[in-house]
Amino acid sequence: LQHKERFGRLLQNARKDDPRLPSANTTGHTDVYGFRHSFVDEEPTMLYLASSLLSAYSAQLPDEEKKIMQWNELLETNFNLIPKDLCRQGIPSALREQVWTKLIDLAIDKYRLEKGPYYYQSLVNRVNDGQVKACYKHQITLDVLRTFPNHIAFKRPEGFGIQKIQEVLQAFTLHNPTVGYCQGMNFIVGNASLFLDKETTFWLLVLIVEHIFPPNYFNEGLIAAQADQIILRNLIDKYCLRLSEIMQNLEVDISTITFNWFIAVFINSVPVETLLRIWDVFLLEGEKVIFRVAIALLMCQEDVLIRQVDTLAFWKSVKTTVSNTYDHEALMKVSLLSVCCCFPLMFMKIMLANYIQVN
Repeated sequence: LQHKERFGRLLQNARKDDPRLPSANTTGHTDVYGFRHSFVDEEPTMLYLASSLLSAYSAQLPDEEKKIMQWNELLETNFNLIPKDLCRQGIPSALREQVWTKLIDLAIDKYRLEKGPYYYQSLVNRVNDGQVKACYKHQITLDVLRTFPNHIAFKRPEGFGIQKIQEVLQAFTLHNPTVGYCQGMNFIVGNASLFLDKETTFWLLVLIVEHIFPPNYFNEGLIAAQADQIILRNLIDKYCLRLSEIMQNLEVDISTITFNWFIAVFINSVPVETLLRIWDVFLLEGEKVIFRVAIALLMCQEDVLIRQVDTLAFWKSVKTTVSNTYDHEALMKVSLLSVCCCFPLMFMKIMLANYIQVN
């Protein structure tokens, strides 16, 4: 009780500088990104409040100011390479739009130039002319309404967030009719649209679907996506021996949970701040980041997971612990600086190629 009271005073003082922070006795809170959080149980509530308070204090540290200065200096130059170490430290919230836009430009600039400056608008014109297949239009309409139901911009069909996602997704079906639309894209576009305009969000989707992920990832059958789950299970066997054993004993198919981690790049699986730290690195370093973060999430919670006695309890424990992974600094250190950074990338590519060839 004494610690709770002290924590409440710290939060109250922090709210004087930033009224957007939640209060200690709140039953709900809308964060700076527009997501509404409702609180029932004490433990997740305290985790959220503590994370919010830590973020507020961290933003005032000299190291954070130094990082912002480094990013500003970099953005003011005509650079063609973003330092990996800087990206791994996390992109300051105020600069995320600029940096993500630059990452997209650096990755597919030549491709965009080939398409011309009015390419996206030409796709939108075709969307408005009714050229999108009815099956895609119907599925997109259904999916966008359940993308972020707890976000102020995505709660109603007429919400500006909903309209934005629909336009981008429908434009992509015309841009890439071979892939068209696949569930999972709505989450990618929804998350990107919180920071980027519609055209830049479209090009981010192109980058992820056509350049970062291998072919056949979002196609019918999701062959490459299924192959990634086999690779992940092999990595669990290699790096999480105790977890691998309990999964075999309980006959757990981990892909029941982890498939969505990959296809939606952890959206709706981890807290927003943690998600953004993952995306900051993912957009620069690519798909290997998903494997590293997936293994790191399981490694960090291994002691809890191996105590589960049945499959249902195991799945529930994974979802709960992962959704409460607020310590993104610790997660990223494990993901990028521990044994996770030693993944045999060529081995993974060979496994992927073999699986696709067989199937």
